[in-house]
Amino acid sequence: MSDCEEIKTGKVVRIKGGAAKVEIERSPACEGCKACIFASKKTVIVTAINEAGAKLGDEVTVLPPPPKPFTAFLTLFVVPIAALVAALIIAVNIFDSELLCVLFAFIGLAVGLMAVFIADRLYYSKKYVTRITSVINLLQGENTNDRS
Repeated sequence: MSDCEEIKTGKVVRIKGGAAKVEIERSPACEGCKACIFASKKTVIVTAINEAGAKLGDEVTVLPPPPKPFTAFLTLFVVPIAALVAALIIAVNIFDSELLCVLFAFIGLAVGLMAVFIADRLYYSKKYVTRITSVINLLQGENTNDRS
């Protein structure tokens, strides 16, 4: 497991609804790595689901999202191209005009891109998110998951 996938600690700098902005400092292990945003910045502010009930100024542990699978790549590139090709094949059999065939193919591409957008909103954006897993209480030296 690379350092990009490990639990990190950071400070809550903003709370909005069920999400929090967490400022995370780059660890020494990130120095030579080019895999994530830490490669170019000393600190990064990420949006995380506030599962632990963290408050402004709290020190928290943050679990980055898992790497997106190969299916995300396929969804992003293959689905729109397949929709374009399918629409073109259908159009060639229906229309005599090349202009209508090209127009129908672009409509197929637009439908494929909309399908990718919907899949991202319904599946990927919920599964692949950063989460605050616990609050670190520095004053008392204890780690708590429940703030009630």
